[in-house]
Amino acid sequence: QYLSQKAVVSTQSTGENVEEIPDLADIQVLELESEEPYLQVGGMVFRGKYRDSVGTHMLFERDTENDKYEYVMKTEKELNCKKVVVLPKEMCTDPEKEPS
Repeated sequence: QYLSQKAVVSTQSTGENVEEIPDLADIQVLELESEEPYLQVGGMVFRGKYRDSVGTHMLFERDTENDKYEYVMKTEKELNCKKVVVLPKEMCTDPEKEPS
């Protein structure tokens, strides 16, 4: 079963090798309620950790017809993610196996 939901994604690069994320990228979330959820954005995979933010983040959406911004939501949590490499399961079960 899939849940379709609007998501707000704000990115900030930390110098890692992360390609630019397109505005309409497909986003899949695994284990959202866990301490370390995974995000797949386009062809990239990230592992995240939640933390309390300093202050409150307020999110707005631009109304292009009226050239105004409308309040969407606020949050006091951040999900900080690092890019990870996903390997085939066979490579993870045998640590001696070299990538081909």
